[in-house]
Amino acid sequence: MKELALKSNETFVIQLLILLGISKLILIFGLYLYDTKLSILDEKIYAQYDAGHYLYIAETGYECFKCFEKFGGNWNKNEWCGNAGWFPGYPFTIKLVNLFINDFKKSSFLINHLFVIGIILLISRLLDYNHSKSKFLLLLLAVICPGFIYYYAIFPMAGTLFFILLSIYGYLHKYQKLNLIGLFFATIFYPTGAFLIIPMAMTIFVTNKYNYRIAFKETLPLFITVVLGLFTTFGIMYYYTHHFDAYFLVSSKYNNHLHLPFKDMWKQFTTLFISNDGKLATRTVQSVICMTGVAIIGIINWKRYKDNKLNTLELLATLYILAYLLLPWSFAGDISSYRSESLLLPFVFCHHQFHKWVISAMIVVFCVVGALLSLDFFSGVII
Repeated sequence: MKELALKSNETFVIQLLILLGISKLILIFGLYLYDTKLSILDEKIYAQYDAGHYLYIAETGYECFKCFEKFGGNWNKNEWCGNAGWFPGYPFTIKLVNLFINDFKKSSFLINHLFVIGIILLISRLLDYNHSKSKFLLLLLAVICPGFIYYYAIFPMAGTLFFILLSIYGYLHKYQKLNLIGLFFATIFYPTGAFLIIPMAMTIFVTNKYNYRIAFKETLPLFITVVLGLFTTFGIMYYYTHHFDAYFLVSSKYNNHLHLPFKDMWKQFTTLFISNDGKLATRTVQSVICMTGVAIIGIINWKRYKDNKLNTLELLATLYILAYLLLPWSFAGDISSYRSESLLLPFVFCHHQFHKWVISAMIVVFCVVGALLSLDFFSGVII
């Protein structure tokens, strides 16, 4: 029995390395198209505009100030600048690891790869991985899902997704502490991390046969956890900037506000087929693929739910991808949709409606889109 378990673990390690290798080969191809002299192992290539904010926070902390007072010029006197628009979970994790490595970029490089490995492990557990070809293809689909370049970039997507999956795993296996820990850290890692409470609360409500009292009782700890996460986030920012609303002051100039997203989303389709300008081609194609895929999964799983064929994981995953597609578009439009789409990875849990040929076709498409989006990232077209 021990020999079988050891052999199974060895097989999984080999498959894990293969999965990481394939995702890296796609990035290498994108990097090669940009500059043949650069190395995929050079941590500096993973730094774009926002990376500077995360690294600066890790090194010196937060700052929040009136733009005009520091830069002068044509800045609006009521406009605020600084790095308080970026959540603390990721940069403070870099800060912690940097105590041992003494290089902030190398620390982020290591952290992201560990998070990716953690993501694969959690997905394998949630899929009841058995080393079969079909389950391996699902893992491959996950590691090259739209926007996966941001799992390796100096950006908190891999960490956010890891803690989201950890929370989902804790919820499904009745480990409340794990559920709440994952939700707390997802909340402090990225602004959309707290959105997890929405599909999770809806799942609790549905699985308890629409009983409001039971749903409220089970959802309350989740709500308290999100509040604690946000309070921790804004408390850390206050410690450095003396503005408890520093995040909102800095974010206000990006014009993020709640609105109906459907006009912006439909624009992606018209841009793709009518007036594509070339520069936004890959990110537009990715958005169209994500929107179309989520819509198809939603329709199919609605029918399966009505026929009582949808299990709890599939229900949660369906509600999750709907929430994580619509909510970022509702607040920020297409400003950074290509990054937020990397959090749609839990779509792989809706695999029962995927035929093998569909999975194979998706892998091919994701490989091409992944390489081209990586090219856009390394060349600075997207940040």
